[in-house]
Amino acid sequence: MIHAIRQGQSGQHAAGSDRSSGRSLSERFGPQSRCPVIRGCRAVAAFTLIELLVVVAIVTLLVGILVPALSSARKAAKQTREMSGGGQLMLAYQAYANDFKGELLPGYPTNTMVSGGPNALRVTDDKGAPITGVIARRYPWRIAPYLDYNFAGLYDDPSVLEKYRQRTDFQYVVSLSPSLGINADFVGGKGDPGLGFNSAAITAFGKWYVTRNYEVKRTSQLLVFCSARGVDPFNQANGVQPGFYLVDSPRFDVARWTEGAFDREQPPERYGYVDPRWGGKGGTGASVVSFFDGHTSVLSFEELRDMRYWSDKADRPDWGITAR
Repeated sequence: MIHAIRQGQSGQHAAGSDRSSGRSLSERFGPQSRCPVIRGCRAVAAFTLIELLVVVAIVTLLVGILVPALSSARKAAKQTREMSGGGQLMLAYQAYANDFKGELLPGYPTNTMVSGGPNALRVTDDKGAPITGVIARRYPWRIAPYLDYNFAGLYDDPSVLEKYRQRTDFQYVVSLSPSLGINADFVGGKGDPGLGFNSAAITAFGKWYVTRNYEVKRTSQLLVFCSARGVDPFNQANGVQPGFYLVDSPRFDVARWTEGAFDREQPPERYGYVDPRWGGKGGTGASVVSFFDGHTSVLSFEELRDMRYWSDKADRPDWGITAR
């Protein structure tokens, strides 16, 4: 009997096993996860507020470092472009002297000298049409043939030149504000309102300016062109912009520049139209300068107060012309 009971239990267990083998996985093991965990992977946590603030602070710091650096790089590129233009300008200046057998380009001739008469300087535009009057007195149109009338060599900012080309008075405005002004008083001569080309003044003071190549003794020190600033032709009442056709020395017979550090709020004529718009020694402003021997350099505003850069005859920083 016991044997029969055991056989019955064994049969029931076998039948139960058979029934369980037919059940689904969910019935046998319970409900399954829809997204099973994969070994080696874990969920990525979101940034905390503190982490976001740290990232923002780092980005802000980098921007603070990069923006001034990029600004300085752009300014350095502009300075390099102006120095390159100064070198090209001196090549044209020397080519003029070669064509005229050593005679230098007049810095700012009198009106009579550009009047169009038989003995006057011949000044023309790129089409050969004559130019006279104040436009011809300024150096750009007189040196333009030696630059193939490419005024980009005179203007370091292409946007200014393009703006001028849109004007009907292009001849006038392009003569007014080239990037570099000429040292007309002492190189080539400066007529009315200057004393150059005036026989009575030359008799009284002696000839203080050079007009021929061979007259220059200190070729590597004599300033011919310098960074300038002057009147904005679009806002002549109170506008000032980089560029002018002249630069005046700190002294002539008396002091001409305002004393003290350069103040950009002052009118351009207070500093002889000189513009120390570039970085200089000790954080002071500096100007691009083209010298008579053809090289181009940068001089600080204080260095430009030294008359030995302006006149080949100057023997001290505060030199000036004196009556004989």
